Amino acid sequence: KNVCLIGSNGCYINDDYYEINNTTPSIIEIYYLLSLARKKRIKIVVMEVSSHAIKLMRIYGLSFYLTLFTNITQDHLDFHHNFTDYLYTKVLFMIKQNNNIIVNSDSPYFSLIDSYANGKVITYGKKSNNYKIEEINEGINESKFILRINNQKVYNIKTKILAEFNIYNLVSALAILDKLKLLNLKVINFLTDNIKVDGRMEFFEKNNVKVIVDFAHTPDGIKSVLTFLNKVKKNNIISVLGCGGDRDKDKRHIMGKIASELSDFALFTIDNPRSEEPLDIINDIIKGCHKKNYSIV
Repeated sequence: KNVCLIGSNGCYINDDYYEINNTTPSIIEIYYLLSLARKKRIKIVVMEVSSHAIKLMRIYGLSFYLTLFTNITQDHLDFHHNFTDYLYTKVLFMIKQNNNIIVNSDSPYFSLIDSYANGKVITYGKKSNNYKIEEINEGINESKFILRINNQKVYNIKTKILAEFNIYNLVSALAILDKLKLLNLKVINFLTDNIKVDGRMEFFEKNNVKVIVDFAHTPDGIKSVLTFLNKVKKNNIISVLGCGGDRDKDKRHIMGKIASELSDFALFTIDNPRSEEPLDIINDIIKGCHKKNYSIV
């Protein structure tokens, strides 16, 4: 299928790449990208919709055939000011869609979305009856699990995509494909390939040192990555991370605490300070560290 993808890794129209400044661009830019996609006879558009886009009406006027809710944890509180506003902004997007809504049944906010949802709710996760995840086996080189669809079809899946949180992401994508009537053995076999997504549990190895690069930039993201690594590690975990400037300051000390507690050693460094002093950001991070197992670069 010809596909257009718009999200935090940029915009792809088939194999053509277009740089964008936001996860979800302005509505004018979206329509421009959609017009390019239409000229190339694209029939399917996959779009990552940020909470900023919902609140700032960047998607106003667009209707979605399928909507997916993965999870929500602390982030963007510099913009939303409190978690309740952040949560209900996402919920608002869900209830505006009169369509199939795919929801992570293991999310603590599942019942909230389920009660507000306007369309048909389809679930995935360990508790789901639609796309049920069973027998997860995590490794440093691959993941294995069983996917049971509506208690009828069963798939044994082996993939190079790492960590339990990515298995959830993968199953949500398979649920979308199934609803588009595109899920088949060809897709399942494709998952065994060496799939790489830039900055998403991206694996490198040199001189017997394993390096994983991940986009994790929230307390939950850092915790999920390091929890996985602690399950599969054979040697020490050395974490390298920072926090962006002019963004949610409340999460910095939490990220520092998690990195210090779940790593053997942590290096705190610069990550796009914008208008802030880099050392001020790092000092916010180390306020949460109760162990002296870190260094500042």
